[in-house]
Amino acid sequence: MITRPLNLLLFLCVTTLMLVAPAMADDDKKEDEPKKYKDVITDDAETDEGMFKVHRLDGKLFFEIPENLFGRDMLLVSRIAKVPAELAGGFMAAGHKTGEQVLRWEMVDEKVLVRKVSFERVADENTAIHKSVVNNNFFPILASFEIQVEGPKMKGSKTQVIDVTDFYQEDVPAISGLSQSIRKRYKVKSLDKNRSFLNYARAYPENVDVRSTLTFKADEPPVESNTETISLEMHQSMVLLPEEPMRRRYADRRVGWFTYEEVNFGLDKQKAATQEFLSRWRLEPKDEKSYARGELVEPKKQIVYYLDPGTPEKWAPYVKQGVEDWNVAFETAGFKNAIVAKEAPNDEEWTGEDVRYSVVRWAATEYRNAMGPSVADPRSGEIIESDIVWYHNHMKTYRNRLMLETGASNPLARSLPIDDELLGEALRQVIAHEIGHAIGLPHNMIASSAYPVASLRDPGFCREMGVSPSIMDYTRQNYIAQPGDGLVGSDYIRQIGPYDHYSVNWGYRWISDKTPIEEKPILDSWFLEKADDPMYRFSPQRGGLPVDPRAQTE
Repeated sequence: MITRPLNLLLFLCVTTLMLVAPAMADDDKKEDEPKKYKDVITDDAETDEGMFKVHRLDGKLFFEIPENLFGRDMLLVSRIAKVPAELAGGFMAAGHKTGEQVLRWEMVDEKVLVRKVSFERVADENTAIHKSVVNNNFFPILASFEIQVEGPKMKGSKTQVIDVTDFYQEDVPAISGLSQSIRKRYKVKSLDKNRSFLNYARAYPENVDVRSTLTFKADEPPVESNTETISLEMHQSMVLLPEEPMRRRYADRRVGWFTYEEVNFGLDKQKAATQEFLSRWRLEPKDEKSYARGELVEPKKQIVYYLDPGTPEKWAPYVKQGVEDWNVAFETAGFKNAIVAKEAPNDEEWTGEDVRYSVVRWAATEYRNAMGPSVADPRSGEIIESDIVWYHNHMKTYRNRLMLETGASNPLARSLPIDDELLGEALRQVIAHEIGHAIGLPHNMIASSAYPVASLRDPGFCREMGVSPSIMDYTRQNYIAQPGDGLVGSDYIRQIGPYDHYSVNWGYRWISDKTPIEEKPILDSWFLEKADDPMYRFSPQRGGLPVDPRAQTE
């Protein structure tokens, strides 16, 4: 009795399979076919072209990288563009740099890898030990990306398209902005993908910038504790480093400079030899012949700082002057108009987080300090960019210092509020001090011992020579002067001094047609010329008790 229904059921099953099979075969055939570029990067994509192409499509971010950029060194600088209040007590303000690292993109089979590379341990490629250096310094792979499709040629080079969405909007520790200490402090648990997203991606001729909003779940956030949330905007700016690094200059610990080190295994030193080189801007004369004749010439590329658009109008002129005060020191090194401060462009796309721009930032937090960090090419020490930070509440520090340290002899600092012009001059000199750091100069804590007390009570001397030979000491105000000495206004405030001129000349004077080794006798002779003069001595800032009682931290 069940035969006919069963036969009918079998007939229907077979018929269905016959109808479905060709369709499945067609699907399999389509899957086997290579993807076409227009299938991945459709006409709906928002595309920006620069160093390479970036595409935004359906919430995803694609990089289209020319193969001739694989293996090139790129510097990735990570900054917090927008930050919750009181993160790290207000120290981590907008623009705060959370990381910098050199990356290389590589193509391996059907993948593109990005590695973090280091130049701390080296050996000449022509030495046998170079092979061992390579094998004992294998660079970590930060991320791996499946190649989506091969793109059309760009500037004569084939391109590969990869999906980098997760790299920029997930918790990648190397770039996501929160250090282990911050995570521990606020009991950060994890990144919330539903509240994290890409803001934008932009391509420029030599850099690519990506901004993301990242939201972390945290048991004890710095503010709004009931939200159990830390949200911030992270800005990643990746710049192509020059194929030919800047010519390096050897450091000398007798002359104060920020330096970087490398361990060179290829030198015949019976040890792994540590070498130190200067961190400095690439200043090269436009006109080498005029420079060689001793004429002041402009550099091929100026050092340019932009004023934070959030700088109060009243204080902006003092910030600008503090930057440009260093021109007199650069003139000692043979360069005119070497450094300039400008207003930020009135352009919606302009951002201080872009690695092309150096900025003097005005941070609206209650933290009280100022900083002068910089970002350098680790292959050569070339400073690529720098962001000076002035925390708004540091005005209170200098208001108090002026009153307490100079009020007895300076009527302008004797009552609150302090005279605006006097406070502005103090701001100017703090900015100049931080710019000193940003051009390569560390603290010189022995400078304050060079001038005798009698000179510090002489208004003519103070006006010409400042409070100490170096603005890089912590001699903030002249508290030696007494009522009746005749000092007025900015006579009480430090300024760029003789040591600063000497140090800038030592680090920046262009020496033509010399290798770093060939420069060393010349640099040594410049030091020996000043070695017996206490105005040109250097002693770094040290932790704990000072080794030299003349070099006090405060």
